[in-house]
Amino acid sequence: SNYYFFKLSILLETPVPTWVSVTAKGEDLEKYIDIRAPVPSVAGLVPECPELKPSQHSPLLTLDHLPIQPLADQFLFYKPEKGLTESLKSLGNDRESIEHVAARLHHALKFSQANPGMNGKESDVHWLLTVVSSLYWRVVGDAPKAIGCLRYSLNHCPPHMRDVALVALSNVCHQAGLLHSALVTAGMALEQSPHLAAIHVTVANIYASIGDYERALQFYYSTLSLQNNFEPAKDRIRAIYCHSGQTFNFHN
Repeated sequence: SNYYFFKLSILLETPVPTWVSVTAKGEDLEKYIDIRAPVPSVAGLVPECPELKPSQHSPLLTLDHLPIQPLADQFLFYKPEKGLTESLKSLGNDRESIEHVAARLHHALKFSQANPGMNGKESDVHWLLTVVSSLYWRVVGDAPKAIGCLRYSLNHCPPHMRDVALVALSNVCHQAGLLHSALVTAGMALEQSPHLAAIHVTVANIYASIGDYERALQFYYSTLSLQNNFEPAKDRIRAIYCHSGQTFNFHN
């Protein structure tokens, strides 16, 4: 029916937002964020990431060759990634609001700035706080702020943690319709961490948006080979077969 076809279209055009957990990669967030101290529930405390200083900035690390800034008008089409709300809330105490988590991140950034010895060389704040702060800006739908945090993180994080920021940046670009930049950044993350399901589904989502269903299916299937209970991948596999009415030849 037309209704079912419409629902399939919506499913394919609504990428499932992804986030590589820093704790799953072995980082202890509690070293940098005090999740036990009470925070006032006053509005307005948000995690503003510092700007990169020219003396610290490496354009290669922050991927300045990608046309993300020149195409910033596209961010008008970026919608809040509400699917990441639970990931954001998991950074605070049980059932805290996202405003509480934002206030915690705000305080953590201020503390980090006041204690430069904890941040690594030539860094004003710890890179981990900036990549986690980007999650807040994605949930509230502020792409420029999210990208500012992610550029800071890419400039300062250790090489083995770049995939966290790359996947986040890929998601922001994808949601805004910058599909080339989304694919390049997701591909870089995949090269670094070929066995993370979150990265495979990120790549699959982008190919589905491009309309390259054969490659999308390959990556949805590889997602399931890494995490066989990942329902959004199963839903999208069904949607592609029903929506396209095609058969696909898979090549290794």
